[in-house]
Amino acid sequence: VLAQRGVRDALDLQYQTPSLSVTGTGPNKYNVAYAIRGQRSGEFQLLTDPAVGTYFAEVVVPRTYGFGTAFYDLQNIQVLKGVQGTLFGRNMTGGAVLVEPNHPDVHEFHASGSAQYGNFDMVELNGMVNVPLVPDVLAVRAAGTYRDRKGYTTDVSTGRDYDDQHYYAYRVSAELQIDGLTSFLVFDYLNQDEH
Repeated sequence: VLAQRGVRDALDLQYQTPSLSVTGTGPNKYNVAYAIRGQRSGEFQLLTDPAVGTYFAEVVVPRTYGFGTAFYDLQNIQVLKGVQGTLFGRNMTGGAVLVEPNHPDVHEFHASGSAQYGNFDMVELNGMVNVPLVPDVLAVRAAGTYRDRKGYTTDVSTGRDYDDQHYYAYRVSAELQIDGLTSFLVFDYLNQDEH
């Protein structure tokens, strides 16, 4: 459903969610800060908590570095508005953004992939494979994305291109289900080099 609505990254999410604002924080627009109903923390010190908390796979992400391009192979995204201190932590006065990746399916094999080509030599590749190692008990899922695009802004004094996109990310996860107990393990990696 996210792809059908054109939500590819965190910046696209704000156009589908009322009262959510996503802004870049620093030289890279994909280091993002979330604001809900105007509440946002501009502090990026180690001991300060943001007013809007972000969670990936039910684990808090206190600093959202690289969190702007993590929107591939997702189960859902929830934007919770208002004070969330009871459920999500002491300083969640603005709300919470919950990003949940797809879990491995212990029952069936799945695979998918897509490729796109566009303006400014844009190339985007996405893929996923889900393998049940022990049927109904243990499965592994691997997913990845790659995007490369030339910049569309040129610095006339240096000739350097800006607004380019060069990143790749992958995620490997495993799920174990035994007698009503579920254990989910995820490893997520992002490499980004942009002007």
